[in-house]
Amino acid sequence: MKKFLFFSILLWACTSCALKCRVEVSQSYAPTSTVSVIQMGQSLPTGLIRMGSISVGEGGMTPTDDCTYEACRRALIERAKEVGADIVYIIQVITPSSDGGVAYGYHTGPIFYGGGSTCYGIVAEVYKQDQTYFKNEH
Repeated sequence: MKKFLFFSILLWACTSCALKCRVEVSQSYAPTSTVSVIQMGQSLPTGLIRMGSISVGEGGMTPTDDCTYEACRRALIERAKEVGADIVYIIQVITPSSDGGVAYGYHTGPIFYGGGSTCYGIVAEVYKQDQTYFKNEH
């Protein structure tokens, strides 16, 4: 019983100290090797199929070095590649704060969250280029 409890606690500690990714896509494609990232407020190109969204942020007790903006961005890009996305469109960035995070979103403007976190968070939409659109255009 003590071994079970020890390994349960160890498993919880290992899985809760990493960035948490939530992927919500309507359809996955073959994995891609490159993904373009478009920042909030920039225009999206035409001929895209919206696949869904990916959220990356604190998973609970995440070490500060592991939840920087760049770490969240890298995790976001990796998840996008895994589902076959060609474009990641960042729609919200949540900044770290001890008294409540601030989310800057393209669609919503600043939103203040209670509870606080020392981690960044990113919410993005993921897109696939519609090859039939490009074939009909040229």
